Amino acid sequence: MRRIRLAPLTLLTLVLTGMALAAAGWFSPKSPNRPNEIRTARAADLSSETALRHRHGQPTHWRCVMLHR
Repeated sequence: MRRIRLAPLTLLTLVLTGMALAAAGWFSPKSPNRPNEIRTARAADLSSETALRHRHGQPTHWRCVMLHR
């Protein structure tokens, strides 16, 4: 008796999943809109403390910084 109810429930789940994926744009042939700009780095950006940490691979989170000291 319980297995009879599984078939419609499975079909309903598949239909709702397909509708959700279609609404999210998974089956759309268009590519997503991305800005076509190329940003160049300024000298001020490259000399900041954040850029230095990034180049040396240092942690950015304060707990990581405290644990490495």
